Amino acid sequence: MLHGTQHRSPCRYPGRSLIARTAVDLTSVAALLVGFFTLLVLLVPLGLSPWVPFYLCVGGLGLTVGDFVLTQGRYTRIFLDWAQEVLDRDQKMRLAYHEGGHLLVGYALGLKALDYAVGVRACQAKGYQASSAVAFDHPVGIGPRAYGITLMAGGVAEDLVFGRAKGGADDLEKLAILLQANPHKAQLEREYVREAIRLLQKNRELHAQLARLMVAQAPLKECLTLLHERLVV
Repeated sequence: MLHGTQHRSPCRYPGRSLIARTAVDLTSVAALLVGFFTLLVLLVPLGLSPWVPFYLCVGGLGLTVGDFVLTQGRYTRIFLDWAQEVLDRDQKMRLAYHEGGHLLVGYALGLKALDYAVGVRACQAKGYQASSAVAFDHPVGIGPRAYGITLMAGGVAEDLVFGRAKGGADDLEKLAILLQANPHKAQLEREYVREAIRLLQKNRELHAQLARLMVAQAPLKECLTLLHERLVV
């Protein structure tokens, strides 16, 4: 997720509609609740009241529905990202490659990085309502093209490294806002993806090294020093 700035092309970027994303998120929540319910039911013979699983699941569904009504499911997605991070050991590295793509491309195009966070707990500690984020300043003279390419770079990075982008729906929403008044937005989106691919492929080893630093929560200054010394544009 690109924070502080306001992918169809060769990359399989997940440009799902809000309805589709909501359906996927609700399905994931339901699956987690069913698994939790099953676990609690198995504990009933050990003395747990059978009403406990029922009330917990109803409460969980109620909180989920309320979250979707009030925040379009933002906190539900953060919870699901946290659960995936706990269950999937590779998830945090995927997030680091995603945010590393934003940071590398944004730096190459003249954006000033202010901060980053990889992982739900790191984001929560810094006040970001996301599972990972890079925050950029808004320097004078940097046009929408640089922001657009940087927005696309996270999903492009995932696609290049893992063969498929899972994250980046928020980036696509921000890009849609950025280009909403432009009649050539589809063409520009393809152009932005191509430029992000070019920069990331040209700096493949640097991107991998940057991702390792970010997953280890290295100071931003160390990441920027690496980019300054090794970036090829």
